[in-house]
Amino acid sequence: MRKARWLVLASAAVAAIALTVAVSGCASKGSTSQTTDPTETKTINSTFNAGLNGEVTSLDPVYLYDWTSCPVMAQYSEALMQFSGPDDELAGWLATGYEQVDDLTYVYQIHDNVTFWDGTPMTMEDVLFSLKRHMDPDVGSYLAWMFEAVDTIEQTGDWELTVKLKEPDATFKYIFATSAGHVHQKAAIEAAGTDYGTAKGGVMATGAYKFVEWQTGVQLVFEYNENYWNKAEMGEPDIKKLVYQNIEEDATRSMAVKSGQIDVDFWVPTDKVEEMQSADNLNTVIIPGPTADYLVYNTQVKPLDDVNFRRALSAAIDIENLQENVIKQGAAPSTGITVPTTLYKPDKAQWEDFASKVTKYTNYDLTAAKSYLAQSAYPDGTSLTLTVDKQAISNSLALYLQQAFKELNVDLKIEKVSYEELIGLLLGDKIQKDGTRPYQILMGSWAADFPDPSGVLIPIYASGNRGEGGSNSAEYTNKIVDDALDKQATLSDDAERAVLMQKAIEQINEDVPYYVYSHTNYIFAVNKERVASGFEDLGAMWTWKPMMAKVKLSK
Repeated sequence: MRKARWLVLASAAVAAIALTVAVSGCASKGSTSQTTDPTETKTINSTFNAGLNGEVTSLDPVYLYDWTSCPVMAQYSEALMQFSGPDDELAGWLATGYEQVDDLTYVYQIHDNVTFWDGTPMTMEDVLFSLKRHMDPDVGSYLAWMFEAVDTIEQTGDWELTVKLKEPDATFKYIFATSAGHVHQKAAIEAAGTDYGTAKGGVMATGAYKFVEWQTGVQLVFEYNENYWNKAEMGEPDIKKLVYQNIEEDATRSMAVKSGQIDVDFWVPTDKVEEMQSADNLNTVIIPGPTADYLVYNTQVKPLDDVNFRRALSAAIDIENLQENVIKQGAAPSTGITVPTTLYKPDKAQWEDFASKVTKYTNYDLTAAKSYLAQSAYPDGTSLTLTVDKQAISNSLALYLQQAFKELNVDLKIEKVSYEELIGLLLGDKIQKDGTRPYQILMGSWAADFPDPSGVLIPIYASGNRGEGGSNSAEYTNKIVDDALDKQATLSDDAERAVLMQKAIEQINEDVPYYVYSHTNYIFAVNKERVASGFEDLGAMWTWKPMMAKVKLSK
């Protein structure tokens, strides 16, 4: 499992740097439709405006793998499988479902009545071509790593697809509910060549909304596909025209949703939550995410190579105070383990029991902190540098830590870099000639692609993810952890997998290569004068879900 998911974390920053934002003065009136309730006939503005925090990377699933782009993709493009409902249960989509025949064999039955926007039927050739593109090194798919365990993907019946793995992979079942399982038209991809998925080349997919226009740096426009193949299940949507407006600046986007220029802001920052909640025309939706937020302790360099020094720093942090006064509603409190509660699957009770009993980091105990410091190679304290991005919340967290570490005579200097630079550091950019990473402490986070604890554990703790391009930012290595994570990945029994992952966590909490302080919440601001329902109970995997066709409008 050398490679791991990272672009969902990274690309918003990359996009923001390339983006020149242009915001229109008012929302488009668009078309209207008549809807009837028991008492009256209402005229609904069927054009819906959503705010984006940056430019999408692409419309092509092989190059689309980030927090900004994925929620857009899920409205126009469809995968074989989906994460369904608030509990993110795995269900069929373009496939009716799947059967796991054995540890190496997955069989999918594909719907035979799917059509693309241009009216042509989706064929098995389209399905196979779309999936195999991720495995083609010449394509350079961002999701190629998800197919590392795959041996073959073959048609085994008129509408049947069989995947053979080279080795067991406990999380493979989730892969086709992500960008890796989306199907696009082979003929359109081949005709557009390198322009496919761009503003010039467009796309050809099967979703409820069809691509109309991409004004780079300004907006993306989609319209409802009146000939949508799955209308019987999805129903007729209230939203007929879907406009995503690029508004990079948090303050500008907040003003836009408050004024009605946009109907929803999917990316409300922590420092704007109370403002959004106090606005009479807005509802604030908070969705617990699949994310671990942490301090990276670079275990390669002094003084962070000393486990007692790492323990001392962690014991000096008052996590409850930090949550109440800095993090607030932007994230859920740390569970004391890396895994957020949203990933307590499939045996939630077992994970809850473990979290209640496991030995956690020492929380704000200065006596313990000073004892750890005395046992370290730096009993009199030292100086450190914390590298953060330039977001307001990051600065607030850094200032809090600066004060907390003074209690240990540790002088914490704060180095601010761009978000893009921070992501590069998290992923092993600028590794020095001696193989070390060029930082001491880094502020970062990791979000899982699928509802499974391994979605955060493997990327940041497995030693195979160290080095250049690696997501193990602490350069942490422990054989007990590696063996447990490697073995669980090959098992089909989830209870056995949980025991092994929990064994790894117990060792991780002893070693403290990261200090996990919270689990990010997704926060939406929704115009309640326009939206009746549709953004509640989306679940942690909301970024993969076709939610817009289910939104009910009231105005």
